[in-house]
Amino acid sequence: GLQGLRAAMRAYDGRGPDTLLAQAVKTEYRLAEVSDLLRVVYAPNFGKTVTAAFARRVSACADRGDKVAQAILREAGEEVALAANAVIRKLGMADDEFAVGLTGGVMRSGGIVRETFDAAVHAVAPKARIAPVEYPPAIGALFLAFYQSGQLSDELVKRIEASAGDMLAQIQAKG
Repeated sequence: GLQGLRAAMRAYDGRGPDTLLAQAVKTEYRLAEVSDLLRVVYAPNFGKTVTAAFARRVSACADRGDKVAQAILREAGEEVALAANAVIRKLGMADDEFAVGLTGGVMRSGGIVRETFDAAVHAVAPKARIAPVEYPPAIGALFLAFYQSGQLSDELVKRIEASAGDMLAQIQAKG
């Protein structure tokens, strides 16, 4: 969201290219002019949640072919992939077959962010299987510990799933 707001202001004041994000800012915050955004962002109730919510407008503009919005989404995918690839390299897993679990609506929904992320991760770890998470973080950490010790097996996964059944069913129902 924040990068979309910045791009709208840059388009408005001439520091950046024209973008549909300028109109999106006016619509989202019911503003007469993009410059009125300054008044809005310094209001006490304008926090991270409000800023992040603008990401859906960035996605909508990208879907309509806006190059600036598309670039923002590509950059977001690249940034998340940088973090994932750093972990993959540190754990020495680049040549392994493993799952990369996705969380959050943007990553689960596909589109430019997801496509960029997938391509960047596969450039480092071509055997990685990228999909929404199946397990909560604590179970994922447990699987990783067993994997690193060479003890992870299909049987062990089934036993863990059975012992955490109710919790996993609730998570999968939300997913």
